[in-house]
Amino acid sequence: MAAEGKGRSVVKKIINDPKRVVDESVAGFGLAHADLVRVETDPIHVVRGDAPVAGKVGLVSGGGSGHEPLHAGFVGPGMLDAAVPGAVFTSPTPDPILAATKAVDGGKGVLHIVKNYTGDVLNFETAADLAAADGIEVRAVVTNDDVAVKDSLYTAGRRGVGGTVLVEKIAGAAAERGDSLEQVAEVAERVNANVRSMGMALTPCTVPHAGEPSFTLAEDEVEIGIGIHGEPGRERIKLEPADAIVDRLLEPIVEDLPFSSGDRVLLFVNGMGAPRRSSCTSPTDARPSRSPSRASASSAPSWATTSPPRDAGVLDHAAEAGRRHARTVGRTRAHRRPAVGTVGDRGGTGHHLGGGLGQTRRRDARRAPGRAHHARP
Repeated sequence: MAAEGKGRSVVKKIINDPKRVVDESVAGFGLAHADLVRVETDPIHVVRGDAPVAGKVGLVSGGGSGHEPLHAGFVGPGMLDAAVPGAVFTSPTPDPILAATKAVDGGKGVLHIVKNYTGDVLNFETAADLAAADGIEVRAVVTNDDVAVKDSLYTAGRRGVGGTVLVEKIAGAAAERGDSLEQVAEVAERVNANVRSMGMALTPCTVPHAGEPSFTLAEDEVEIGIGIHGEPGRERIKLEPADAIVDRLLEPIVEDLPFSSGDRVLLFVNGMGAPRRSSCTSPTDARPSRSPSRASASSAPSWATTSPPRDAGVLDHAAEAGRRHARTVGRTRAHRRPAVGTVGDRGGTGHHLGGGLGQTRRRDARRAPGRAHHARP
């Protein structure tokens, strides 16, 4: 895609037209998994094959493409009922969000799960207003788990990143169990309040239509606290051993939402889902085995940790739904990478960490995004 020149690396992508990369990838996803989902193209959205499910709360999420398999890869029983993909790193507009909301309305209302980015929040709010005018009850939960953000000029409060997957899974289990809209929203809010995450980048990402990296990192540098769309992180440092990097990622999480000895924690290690370098390098030999071309977008593994909501029924149901979903999906998706990548912030390869204690927080999605209010239970 990008021409090779002085001081530049070749960026290789197996695509057709960069302007149609989202349309074609979503269409292919629908063809590959037609037994599980259906794809609507005008406007574009993905829904579970049996939607709408009568008497069940519908779950809708979405956001800019480029963080696959989020969100379309998590459409199915026990998770999302619909996903709305925008252009790469661009929020979906209200029209497809509204269409997805209508498509999954089974009579018990619809929950919007929205990552905390200004465009996402505004467009989901507009779609919710339009749905309400058509008689559909909509609640929204805004995820904001990224502890890397401190008074950033690039975001309105903390960003929603890897913790969004945990919200979708656990709230999805509550909806599948038959909980009311109010109950499902309350579960989603509790999960979000209990999740913290932190990311890093090893290399920059390259958006298909741009054709070149969105920023630069020296070969011996990493960036701590990057954002999934290229937002600057907290600091750039020289590459360190894995143990030292884990400490750098974990400390802000523990400081933000302190843990105590004996706490139960769910650790979520997440990659951004991007391709690796085309060369092969042995850990014992820093030289590539053949001439490399830069990965078009590499992703940082992300780590998210959370203490579970105090509802064993939801957790048990989530585990069983997950096992059923895995049995169903496994035969058709065995070729896919195991990473459940949502966290791709500012670049290439890296890590994302998150965690939470038993704190609770009520949030009105229509309030200014990013204003978290915490209280001990």
